[in-house]
Amino acid sequence: MILNVGGVMHNEGQYLPIDCVMPVPPDFDDTAKFCDLHVKGGVKNAAGAVTISFTADTVMRVPCDRCLEETEISVSAPFQAYLVFDKQNEDDETLLIVENERIDLLELALGAVFLELPAKRLCREDCKGMCQRCGANFNFEKCDCSESVGDPRFQKLSEYKFE
Repeated sequence: MILNVGGVMHNEGQYLPIDCVMPVPPDFDDTAKFCDLHVKGGVKNAAGAVTISFTADTVMRVPCDRCLEETEISVSAPFQAYLVFDKQNEDDETLLIVENERIDLLELALGAVFLELPAKRLCREDCKGMCQRCGANFNFEKCDCSESVGDPRFQKLSEYKFE
């Protein structure tokens, strides 16, 4: 979704509300399925300083990293930046360059969501995982596999007794 922010950037005191729902492109994350992205916030010009601030909310469906059960994880991503026509300070990451008085809201929202994605995607904090031999989900059942199989390359080390 392209936002035309020219009216806000040139008129002090102007406010452009943002409240929209956008689909997340299927290629955004290869391992997850996302529900629609809800973006709520606004663009305002206060004393010549133009800011955009919003929160992007979505729900992602992913396999749990430990037990592989599909789970839903809510993601809420805040975003805020100053809008400028040209970047005066190259090192300032809070500045967003506006070209042709338009900004791509979907691109900004997806960037914010990407930064909020959890590194470890778990069905619950105390997930017990699954058996690597038979695939039993330890959250729901026990298996009959031996507990400590170990790497066969290190079997010879098990013969040594350490004191």
